Amino acid sequence: MDFRCRRCKGLFPQEEFTLPNKSFVLLCKECRKIRGSATVNVYRSIKEARLAEQGEMCAICGVKPIKKPHLDHNHNSGQIRGVLCLSCNRGLGVFKESIKSLTSAVRYLQTWKSRETKVGSRDYFVCGPGRAELRTFDGLDFLRPLKHTIK
Repeated sequence: MDFRCRRCKGLFPQEEFTLPNKSFVLLCKECRKIRGSATVNVYRSIKEARLAEQGEMCAICGVKPIKKPHLDHNHNSGQIRGVLCLSCNRGLGVFKESIKSLTSAVRYLQTWKSRETKVGSRDYFVCGPGRAELRTFDGLDFLRPLKHTIK
């Protein structure tokens, strides 16, 4: 049975439309090659232009130069937002691009930052393989073994 390519309108056998993972696509092999290279070139030119607009730095953290720049976009609308470093791009992904979650995380960090500056707060958490405990710093902690085992 032959299938028609959506782009070039040619008729080809089913093998032309089947990928190595056995999924079926609507473009013949040749049209996929053309589309793939065109997409990569457009992506690269947009990324380079945005990076130049941003002064060759990450749009969030400002790291410069970005070793592996990532073109950030809205996953719902496809709108391109800017170029990010790997860490910032992953961070947005971890928070599922949720402004509410990111704002909540900022509030959480600000709360603990204000507590760090208070004199007398000397408690901290010590972790080891399968063990953890809360201690108050007195300068001799490196001499004490961890007591509590996490189950």
